[in-house]
Amino acid sequence: ACPRKPLLQPQATAAAPSASSEARTAAFPQDADAANVTGRTLQMRNFPASWVAPTAAHILPAKIKHLLEKFGELQQAPLIAESVEGIVATATFSYKTAAEAAARTLHGVDNRTEGEKRAANYKPATEEEMFHVEMASDSSTEPSSASARPSMGPTSAASRKRKLQPGEQSCRLQLASLPLEWQAQDIQELCTQYGPVDSVFPDGPGGFIVTFGSSETAAYACGALGGLQLQTETGSFNTLHCELMPEDDGTSGAAAEEAPEQAQEDA
Repeated sequence: ACPRKPLLQPQATAAAPSASSEARTAAFPQDADAANVTGRTLQMRNFPASWVAPTAAHILPAKIKHLLEKFGELQQAPLIAESVEGIVATATFSYKTAAEAAARTLHGVDNRTEGEKRAANYKPATEEEMFHVEMASDSSTEPSSASARPSMGPTSAASRKRKLQPGEQSCRLQLASLPLEWQAQDIQELCTQYGPVDSVFPDGPGGFIVTFGSSETAAYACGALGGLQLQTETGSFNTLHCELMPEDDGTSGAAAEEAPEQAQEDA
């Protein structure tokens, strides 16, 4: 088990997340300069079938991040949510020109692999088989709970993962017993206080899987966050549970080889 360390942060962090950008800036002052995302945020949907398959769901944020970073630096890992239109990724670039180039280049690209095109007798792609990428409006950069709910992701698959062995290191941290109203952006803000975060993905109600930039950072965050009391919207408190998870054992590399060839060329 990871050693637990005291969490040195303002009480506001442990309270239920606020929808107000002013409240977020007050709780996380290091993000004040990056608060204005107008013109730098895009939303993306209609992903390749292999990307959203249950066995690959936990690496979807990393795959989207890898594709989008071909156009420029991202301000943070893509946030994943489910809406009436399916899985939607929201990504904010550091520069407006990069966001516009990504939207312009990727929108309408056939996301099928060569094998899928051949199996369909090379018929034109349907709308669902083409990337849909557009610049986000000010009101849509942060999906509301009414229009978008956190994707359930690899809940059962993650729960069946083997335990971390003694001496084994990992960059992946599983968080459980979070307030149900917390979303990926709240987890991103909470965890980046301990070091760089590569991706955040929902893992069932009240759960998230966070991939840190290093195993040392993941271990430190595990020890610091474990046992933290988090206030819910109703005023009650949940005790946060943290556990380091084994790495993907090569799954990520195998899935990357299935990425659509056309998307790779255009990116």
